[in-house]
Amino acid sequence: MKRAKAAARKPLKKRLPKPKETLAKARDIECRKRARRTRAELFLLASIVLLIIILFAFSKYMVRTKLDVSITNQSSVCFSGQDTASSAAWSGGNVLMETSFETVDPCYQITSINAEQQGDWIRIYIETKEGGLCVQCFGYRRVEYELASPMMENDIGIEVYVDGLKEHTTRLFLAA
Repeated sequence: MKRAKAAARKPLKKRLPKPKETLAKARDIECRKRARRTRAELFLLASIVLLIIILFAFSKYMVRTKLDVSITNQSSVCFSGQDTASSAAWSGGNVLMETSFETVDPCYQITSINAEQQGDWIRIYIETKEGGLCVQCFGYRRVEYELASPMMENDIGIEVYVDGLKEHTTRLFLAA
């Protein structure tokens, strides 16, 4: 206990740093800060460059391209258990499609058909409306149409929507 009191009374001698040492330490600390900042800036720059490369490589998957669609044939009958489906085939640079779907009655008319391509997917939108007085049975409509010049991919997914509801999904493979 006596030693602790004696130590408390005795002033501690601190070694004061020489001005040259202080200046050297300050320079060293500043250099380390700069080096850390430079590494962080390089990391940020490398990240930005990598992001740009990725965006450029996958940009075709982000861009939606409208496709020209022309109806080549369509028919409508009363539904009697026929298969509703979509099929696709390449014809030159175009895609020939056939889609069949059910309607409330056979007099429903197609008002519009649109298509867009995004990457390796084609989405087709078919809109219908009532056609007036008609035979009272469920309708079965078959439509043949052509998509002009989609971007050719080895494997294209095709989704068909009728009146906003997804009807069919199919795949189209490019013949080797």
